[in-house]
Amino acid sequence: MKVLGKFILIKPTPEKEEDRGGFLIAASDVAKERYKEATVIQAGVDVASVKKDDIIVFENSDGHDVKINGEFFTLIQERSVSLILN
Repeated sequence: MKVLGKFILIKPTPEKEEDRGGFLIAASDVAKERYKEATVIQAGVDVASVKKDDIIVFENSDGHDVKINGEFFTLIQERSVSLILN
């Protein structure tokens, strides 16, 4: 598999539905968050800012879900990355 151009294949971090006080947060409220964390699986050939295994923060509304070998991933463009956490 080879990701092309400025696309990045990522695996979003599972959402936590519990806050610090131990209260459960409704899934609909978690989905409303503007940003999500993810791990970079593979960066496209024209991507210079991130590399495999980087932990990133990206816009929740960006990207397309793809199924590869029975597993779900998200494909985003490099411009959707807001932060690199490591």
